[in-house]
Amino acid sequence: MSQFEELITKTKEQVFTAEFPVIDGEGFAKVEKYAKRLKPWFVAVNATDNTAAHAHASNVASAIAMKMHGIEPIMQVVCRDKNRLAIQADIVGASLHGIENICALTGDDVTAGDETEARRVHS
Repeated sequence: MSQFEELITKTKEQVFTAEFPVIDGEGFAKVEKYAKRLKPWFVAVNATDNTAAHAHASNVASAIAMKMHGIEPIMQVVCRDKNRLAIQADIVGASLHGIENICALTGDDVTAGDETEARRVHS
C-alpha cells in the first residue's frame, strides 16, 4: 500500500498533493530540482499526461523519474490521446516500476493544444 493511499484511507489527517512541472528538456537535472522543492511539503505529486493538450515527457516516464528521486507519484492517465490498449499498457508498465497511484481523466480538449491536426481518442 502506498503512503498516499494509507493516509487517505486510514487517517483523518489532511493530505496535500501537488502537480509536478512538465518535463520538456534538461533531463534528470530538472526532475531532481523540482523533486527537491516538492518532497518536503507533499505526500504525493501528480505526474501529468500531456497537460493543456501539449506534448511533454510521458506520464509513465515522469512518474518513474519522480519515484527515482523519492517522490510518490500519482500518475495521471487521460483518454484523450490513447485507446484502451495504450492506457492499459501505460498502467501495467508503470506498475512494473512500483507506481501505485493512478488518476484517470478525460484530459484537456485538443483545441487547447498546439497540434491542430490532433483528434480525440476517448476509447
